[in-house]
Amino acid sequence: MSETRQAGRDLTEVAQGLGWLLDRGRALAVRVADGALKVVGHATNPDATPALLEHLARHQPPVQKAFREIARHRNPTAPALLACLTDRHARPIAAGHPALPPAAIVELLTDDNWQVVEAAAANPSLPLVSMLEMVPLTGPAASLLCSPPPSPTTYGREPTPCGTADPAPSDAA
Repeated sequence: MSETRQAGRDLTEVAQGLGWLLDRGRALAVRVADGALKVVGHATNPDATPALLEHLARHQPPVQKAFREIARHRNPTAPALLACLTDRHARPIAAGHPALPPAAIVELLTDDNWQVVEAAAANPSLPLVSMLEMVPLTGPAASLLCSPPPSPTTYGREPTPCGTADPAPSDAA
């Protein structure tokens, strides 16, 4: 048998073994005996896949400490983070995670917990429009952000501040 053919068979066996390990990991995560400890242990694994984290977030009964670990993880999916929002301790952590959907981040800006609001406001995935709505703009910065770019008909006129109508050009020029 050639070396490349043998290497291909070895690679196939390894891939099948990895699939078995992932299935085995899921089975261990939901095992009833030591169930909560297993779920938390899998959630703290830095190599946990996004699919496994999502599976752990759906575990019944929910494991509250696992929600915190999933929210801290670098690989959670949006559905896993949305599940983490149900836990009051994991909520501020999940609110700051960049994988959280922008609509959920905007909704968290009105949360009752100031830590959740602060984390959501600092989230790098917060839409720019929402940021601009939170910050009152005045002075030269407001005119730069709120005025349309100059056109031949608007040269020589003052920029329009946000929220005010642009005066109609006069015909008596």
